[in-house]
Amino acid sequence: MSLGHWLNSLDFWDHLALFLLFGIGLYLSLATLQFFKKVYEKKQKNNPFATPFRITPFFLLGMGIFYTFILYRLLGDYINIALDMIR
Repeated sequence: MSLGHWLNSLDFWDHLALFLLFGIGLYLSLATLQFFKKVYEKKQKNNPFATPFRITPFFLLGMGIFYTFILYRLLGDYINIALDMIR
């Protein structure tokens, strides 16, 4: 089954659960990148030749997908139980 067929076979609650997990993953990704930015700026202090640390969409989404995968692996069974109770 391809990804498109799998996504079309999901119902509203499945989509909502995936959307919430991805939102949490994006939030964790942003928090992680902001933490790295603060550490980098603290390490560089007032160095005029330091490269600015930028939070780009590529890294934000990449880490968000990574965190979403981890969250799903950790909480997937509980999410499935909760979704079965809702249906």
